[in-house]
Amino acid sequence: MSDTTKTTRLDAINTMLGTIGEAPVETLDGSVPVDVQTAKSVLAEVLKEVLSQGWHFNTENDYPLTRTAENKIIVPSNAIHVDLNDDIYRNELDVIIRGQYLYDRKNHTYIFEKDLKVTIMQLFDFEELPELVRNYIKLRAARVFQGRILGSDIAAREASVGELMALVAMKQDEDAQADRSVFDNYSVYRALDR
Repeated sequence: MSDTTKTTRLDAINTMLGTIGEAPVETLDGSVPVDVQTAKSVLAEVLKEVLSQGWHFNTENDYPLTRTAENKIIVPSNAIHVDLNDDIYRNELDVIIRGQYLYDRKNHTYIFEKDLKVTIMQLFDFEELPELVRNYIKLRAARVFQGRILGSDIAAREASVGELMALVAMKQDEDAQADRSVFDNYSVYRALDR
């Protein structure tokens, strides 16, 4: 990996392999060893886990969802969560994702009378993520992978320090990107407002 390029999926897999003393690989295509297959699975699992928490970079507000000719709303295939703004819809709908469609739990239907604007949380490929997120996912996946393959408590503790530092950096970047401050946290605001 060059010092001036972003972390690739191959870089992440090679970091993971390094935690168990395996040599790096040059490609993830074609026939690859079992450890590489396992590393790829763990990386995908950790990526989904992290993105499912919802972050500024994978959440969009006022995302338009339009109806089909049958008045159903197809949800993007990478959507993992959809929610409505109660200020706009005044609790008239309660939507969730079911299969590839939006479902209204309040009215028990897949049929909608109008197009919607939603808050949507989405999954992205590893290489579409911000660099600090890639780094955190890489280090978390490396720790999980090492633990599953070797199960060493000492190595896991060492890996968790790097993972924690990467998480802190990612959260700081998240707050900066989302333009958050300590006043966005009600308990902090309340303590300061005494």
